[in-house]
Amino acid sequence: MRSSWLACFAFLPLLVACSGPDAESEEPTALPGARAIDPGSKGGDSTSPGTPGGSTTQPGASANVACVAQPACNGASAPELAPTRPFNHYLSSATAASGPAFHRGRDQIVSAGDPQWVIGKMTYTYVDKDLLDEDVDIFVERSCAGTWEKLGSAKTTDNSGAHATVEGVEDDGGRVYFEIPKEKQLAIGRHRLRLVVAADQTFTDLTIDVLPKGSPIVVSDVDGTLTDSETAEYPALLTGGLPTAQPRAAETLSALAAKGYHVVYLTARPEWLTGRTRDFLKASGFPAGVVHTTTGETGALGGFATTFKASELALLAGHGHSIQWAFANQPSDTDAFETAKINPLDHRVFLRQDDPHGGRRIEAYSEIIPTISALPATCK
Repeated sequence: MRSSWLACFAFLPLLVACSGPDAESEEPTALPGARAIDPGSKGGDSTSPGTPGGSTTQPGASANVACVAQPACNGASAPELAPTRPFNHYLSSATAASGPAFHRGRDQIVSAGDPQWVIGKMTYTYVDKDLLDEDVDIFVERSCAGTWEKLGSAKTTDNSGAHATVEGVEDDGGRVYFEIPKEKQLAIGRHRLRLVVAADQTFTDLTIDVLPKGSPIVVSDVDGTLTDSETAEYPALLTGGLPTAQPRAAETLSALAAKGYHVVYLTARPEWLTGRTRDFLKASGFPAGVVHTTTGETGALGGFATTFKASELALLAGHGHSIQWAFANQPSDTDAFETAKINPLDHRVFLRQDDPHGGRRIEAYSEIIPTISALPATCK
């Protein structure tokens, strides 16, 4: 995220029109060589890696646990829906009728035994009008296996900001916050969820990864790190296309995913670009993973981007995950990774960017692929 996003925001109606609703579905494709962990396992053992900077095993070493399947969750199946229910408010009906839906779900990555929250943002029209105090039904496709189950319903928040912040997401209106009841909690693995507006059945999807504590995580920035330039998304938005990827970036992250690392795409882009970010990753061959943007409409710059990413990394560590590799390309990223104390230092990888804290600089992904290829699997 850089100053280009402020320029983009000046053209928000046009750019949101280009970005399209975030309502994609995902197809089950197992991680190569993976086998599912026992759903009853609470994860983690004495040989599992610890938190960043404090691993109990050498980063990249075999953790002696079962691999957690990482399906792409791109299936064409859909939940069976009940008849529509009326909007609770006339204004909501008018808002929904005045433009397309631009709902977006927020991916989550949690540890087994943690509270499991389903979070979303429900909006309409090219000016991103919040849907307030309306019913949303929540469905899950467990393990992305094709069978859907209704978990419950929630009302979108009003614009009072009264709901407590959950997983770093503040209540700015139109939010869905739904805690999965304990008797319906998701087992270890990857699951697709769908948020459906009860009145018109518009929807959006999200992914929740449930992992054993200490699971190895790879974090990557998007703009300039995975796209072919820092500002590539801006002209792509104007033309309706997608940016080109950095050569061999997808190969690098796919190699890590194949070894059992779980990928988190952490970008300071604005939230309304969630769907386009997923589209770019899928079209460019990147492994499926969790996508986290900022939760605002303009994204974050400079020090604000550092603060956002450091907070997100702290949330990951707070869930007991081990951030073992991180990829980025900007000075703000070097500071965020230093705040998070991601170690060893040469696992902080910066594309054409020096790190004053001692991270590794590369000029191209081809330089690091041999190192990644030589890593042992993190699981068996």
